[in-house]
Amino acid sequence: ERLVKATAIALVARSMLFRAGRSARLRKQFFEPWVELAIDLGFNELSAALQTCRPAKWREEAADRKSANAVATASFGKQETFSPMQEKLLSITASKYHTAIEDWFNEAVSPVLLAIRDDAVHGATSRSASRRQPG
Repeated sequence: ERLVKATAIALVARSMLFRAGRSARLRKQFFEPWVELAIDLGFNELSAALQTCRPAKWREEAADRKSANAVATASFGKQETFSPMQEKLLSITASKYHTAIEDWFNEAVSPVLLAIRDDAVHGATSRSASRRQPG
């Protein structure tokens, strides 16, 4: 049961990251409740792993600056920096952003889930063995 709960939290949290990278407000609205639920259910290691995500940073790294600069230049003339309105024009390379999230999940969250799985398997094995032995 613990493994199922932890896995569900982790997978839903991961899917919420695709939205959460857009703004701090969206992160708080869509992602943070899953971190809090992990804490509430006693999955402190899972919560700590989830908190290592950096979706805004990954989204920025996935931004296609060349395309954005071309759009901004066509719309606003050549310039070195973007205004907040022009930043909205940034083209995000979805596959790069998704890859960053998947890489983070595999490196930070999957090991925690594997440890929970191992605990569940060893706990089930121990309970099964104790039932078979006469008391």
